[in-house]
Amino acid sequence: MALNFPTNPGLNDTYSYQGTTYVWDGEKWDGSQPFIMNTANIVDGAVTTAKIADGAVTISKIDDATVKSVKAMVNFAGSSQLIRKQFNVSSITRLSAGSYRVNFTTPLPDADYIPVAMSTNFMTAIDGQTTTSFEVSTFNNSFTREDSSIISVVIY
Repeated sequence: MALNFPTNPGLNDTYSYQGTTYVWDGEKWDGSQPFIMNTANIVDGAVTTAKIADGAVTISKIDDATVKSVKAMVNFAGSSQLIRKQFNVSSITRLSAGSYRVNFTTPLPDADYIPVAMSTNFMTAIDGQTTTSFEVSTFNNSFTREDSSIISVVIY
């Protein structure tokens, strides 16, 4: 069976036959190198939802999946509790130096969520998880609670 290459290919167009992908390099079809898709190979507007065979991959579906996996997130300043960015966080209460309660806007279905925390201090810890809040503590290198200038937490 003969190969049926497209007659008017554009730069970086591909044609696959029996497990080999050929790439039009502007002069000839090249099947010697595996084709790796990267942004340099994509012409503006070349990839559209209509061109995705089943429509399963769209930016809105990716965004929906991301939002559904993240239950809450916050970035705040420890000493002032100034919330810089948040999703599903209503407020921060400073309990003591280096100790804060983060309150959810909408309660979570259970307290078995997965928190990931970091700060500009030596160590960051999560405690007291409930469906409506959790506590986060930041420690210096002497393991004493101390306010941190940046505290970030993502809840999965």
